[in-house]
Amino acid sequence: MLVYSRKSDNKTKKPAVFLDRDGTINLDRKGRYLTKTSGIRIYKTAPDALIKLQESGFQLIILTNQSAVARKLMTLKKAILVNLKILDYLEKKGVKIDGIYMCPHGPRDGCRCRKPEPGLVKEALKNHNLDIKSSYLVGDKTTDMILARKFNLKSILLLTGHGSHEIKAAKNLAAHVADTLLQAARWIIKQQ
Repeated sequence: MLVYSRKSDNKTKKPAVFLDRDGTINLDRKGRYLTKTSGIRIYKTAPDALIKLQESGFQLIILTNQSAVARKLMTLKKAILVNLKILDYLEKKGVKIDGIYMCPHGPRDGCRCRKPEPGLVKEALKNHNLDIKSSYLVGDKTTDMILARKFNLKSILLLTGHGSHEIKAAKNLAAHVADTLLQAARWIIKQQ
């Protein structure tokens, strides 16, 4: 589902960096869902990384699975509020997020938008003028790397969040492995 989309009159296709949220932009407390805005902890270098990417011409699209809604640990409204609070924080730091797409379903719901299923990327492609062939996906889970493969996106596995635990399963799926989002951004920019 679409949570946020920046209005754009851009008629030229631009590449995107698709970003996982928890464990990529903000701290993912393993085993604990981010159900309150007071629990948001943005990684220190994340705003700088995102600014470098936007200055290099990338649209920034957040893709996030939020099964806490399906598990009744939070309402859909609260899940949207958490996303908008992250958006607000990043905008205050100078980051312009172009879109946030969220799947509120659980792993057993059979939803086509829950990563690694393609629904969130397909929805983003409808709403943004994206050059998918020149786009990237950054995340900390195997599901992110599998999703990237479905669209032939170059993927970067972050060792933040779950990445250090999933490296054996995800390393061969990723085009690159980075310790932080800032390192991933630098690698992406060098590929241009």
